[in-house]
Formats: sequence, structure tokens, C-alpha cells
Amino acid sequence: MVINGMVSLRAYRKFDFFREQFMEAIEKSANSTFCYIVANRWVGVRLDSFCIVFGIATAAFSIFSRNIIDRELLTFSL
Repeated sequence: MVINGMVSLRAYRKFDFFREQFMEAIEKSANSTFCYIVANRWVGVRLDSFCIVFGIATAAFSIFSRNIIDRELLTFSL
């Protein structure tokens, strides 16, 4: 149903009809936005934890193999 302007809304008394549609649309939008934010944060936490583990593993490898591998190569790996 397409109605143009406030005059038509007042004349046909369709405020409640469009208000209900508007509230349903807002609720759907809020639900999808919430799911997007939660998924985005979950991926961010996973990537951050992977980067932390990789950095710690690389640093530990460099420390433990400092007498075996040349210093220049270890510095390059960091």
C-alpha cells in the first residue's frame, strides 16, 4: 500500500498501520545488526589470539635457537 504525504495518512487514518510496519522493520534491522557485530567481534578475537600465539611462538623459537642459528636470520624472522 503506497500513500504519499501526511495529508493522506491523516485522511485515511493509517498512522497505526505504518507505525507497526516501521517498528517491525526496525526490529529486523536491529537483529541483523546485532548478529553482524557479534560475528565480527568473534572473528576479531580469533584473529587476535592467533596473532598472539604466533608471535609468542616465533619469539620463543628465536630465544631457544639463538646459539644454533645466526643472529641475522633470527632478527629477520622476528
